[in-house]
Amino acid sequence: MHGLSVLIVDDNVGDRKMLRRILGASDLGLNIVEVETADAALELDDSAFDAVFLDYHLPMTEGLRALSACRATRGAFARRASDLGS
Repeated sequence: MHGLSVLIVDDNVGDRKMLRRILGASDLGLNIVEVETADAALELDDSAFDAVFLDYHLPMTEGLRALSACRATRGAFARRASDLGS
């Protein structure tokens, strides 16, 4: 399982740091990418990520709205997304 890529989508820097610390301590050798908005996440190549942690209380485009749009157009991203309520 080494070398998996994880995307964290959260506007709160403290939450992103906490997730990075928890995931980094896993000894899985994860490649972690962070973005602050759903729009920034949607600009990325969703096939590059094995898992997505998505805060659904995001500014501009809320995470749940982005997830719904992804399910309609980009199935890979939607299957990997895990909603994070904050």
